[in-house]
Amino acid sequence: DGQHQHPQHEQQRRRHHGSLSQHFPPIQYGRFEKGHHRQCHDGQTGSVLASWASRTRKCCSMRTLKKRLPVITWIPKTTLETVVCDLIAGLSVGLTVIPHAFAFAGLAGLPVQYGLYSAFVGCFVYFIFGSIAEVTIGPTATQAMITANFVTNRGLPPQIAVTLCFMSGCFTFIAGLLNLGLFMKFVSVPITSAFTTAVAINIAFSQIKAILGFKFQASGFIMCVRKICENLYKTQLWNTVLGVSCIIFLSTFRFLKPISEPNPADSATRRRLRRALWFACNGSNAVSVILSATLAYLFYSNGIQPFPITGDMPAGIPSVSIPTFSYVDSEGKTHDFLDVLGTIGAGVFVVPILAVLENMSIAKAFAKGKAMDATQEMLAIGISNILGSFVSSMPVTGTFSRTAINASSGVKSPSGGLLTGSIVLFSLAFLTPCFKYIPVATLGAVVICAVIFVVDIPTIIAIWKCKKSDLLPYTATFCGCLFLEMHWGIIFGLIAQVILLLMEYTNPRIRFQKVMLGKMNGKLAAKVAANVAAVKEAVDENGGIALDYLEATLRKNA
Repeated sequence: DGQHQHPQHEQQRRRHHGSLSQHFPPIQYGRFEKGHHRQCHDGQTGSVLASWASRTRKCCSMRTLKKRLPVITWIPKTTLETVVCDLIAGLSVGLTVIPHAFAFAGLAGLPVQYGLYSAFVGCFVYFIFGSIAEVTIGPTATQAMITANFVTNRGLPPQIAVTLCFMSGCFTFIAGLLNLGLFMKFVSVPITSAFTTAVAINIAFSQIKAILGFKFQASGFIMCVRKICENLYKTQLWNTVLGVSCIIFLSTFRFLKPISEPNPADSATRRRLRRALWFACNGSNAVSVILSATLAYLFYSNGIQPFPITGDMPAGIPSVSIPTFSYVDSEGKTHDFLDVLGTIGAGVFVVPILAVLENMSIAKAFAKGKAMDATQEMLAIGISNILGSFVSSMPVTGTFSRTAINASSGVKSPSGGLLTGSIVLFSLAFLTPCFKYIPVATLGAVVICAVIFVVDIPTIIAIWKCKKSDLLPYTATFCGCLFLEMHWGIIFGLIAQVILLLMEYTNPRIRFQKVMLGKMNGKLAAKVAANVAAVKEAVDENGGIALDYLEATLRKNA
């Protein structure tokens, strides 16, 4: 109790108490009181009820409502300037989302109209539930690739992709309600970068068949490369010329985009030219599709068919209907919901997990240093997929390319998605007869140019320079996603990450920094010496272990 301490020890303790308390907060020890157990038992029911009442009040508070409905927070701040910026951004994204929708539907092995059906619901949902102004929700190359792996490549009809969208939305929404977004923090940057790079390479190779004019089904990177090599003699010349020309066209505008950025020192004429070039760069996908479709129309009107086109698609806005949970195969056999689940398998969990992973990566990149609400993003994705499934949507999530266009357009709030969704609805209502002439090679070029620039080379260089051990989870994720399936790559990467953490935890490395006290000023040297003495005394009193090595090192270099 401190009443029989030696006077010398008491004097030393008081001398160093000031410096010690700055670094080591006092430890408070509780005492077990008589009758404490009985009091806890008697008040257990009341504590539970009080806890539930507190949680209920918190969930029903205005603060929670603003957190879960961000539109309430930002819409009162809307001004004429922000409306103009959002309209420009919505128009820019709208010109990009239509060719992307066609291209990603083809990547998923679905009819092209499913891409447009997937492109407008997420825009309206994110207007209400979105927490980051730049993010846009819609069909992506990654979700299309996963849908092809679990639906099209397994012989399931297109309506099962809609069912998968509904189940993915339910899984993501429930995970958001349970606040499981916290677990996304365990997915490290090497895993995310490797996943993105491997998926981009896989998607790019899968679209080479559209550029060269091949028709085959392939699941996986290795099978795709083998099929391409086997069909090289079937290369269609004019289809290849059109596809390569579109790639060159889109890549050129991609590299011209930095030039289109405004410069305060420019004259009025130069500013207008830069602005026109900026619109051309952001709308390059739409321009390439319009020019290619016009060229195809001229050829087909004269009876010449140099390259395949998408063909007819149903006109009009899709009707609202409940997703189907069964289907009838070509032999007339009916498959119920259990058969569908058995065929899809792990896709029920893989699709939403990868959707959340992709959206979180995009949200972190565009959060501008602000704290990101992972739970709110999961709720937005879940609601987008659930509502989208009622209008025949395939699985959707945040998209990097259109989010980047949104950000570069100067968007101020999620209201830009209203114009984007309206453009898609207008196209479905009035422009579907024109879409039949879009060449397949052009859509393949759009996909390749959308994903090839996502390959994350700078992160590999940074890992090599900073921490080479992180190459283990990176390599495991990259190889698993590229040569096996995407979900196996994520699993292998997480296992490798856990192994690294366990190795670092069980074998910690302690490094002593040599400090030259003689080269410090008087106050800093005295502070360092006092801190060393305080730490040494604290360790001596609590455990009898002296930091002799640290003290000797400091004195040696003093």
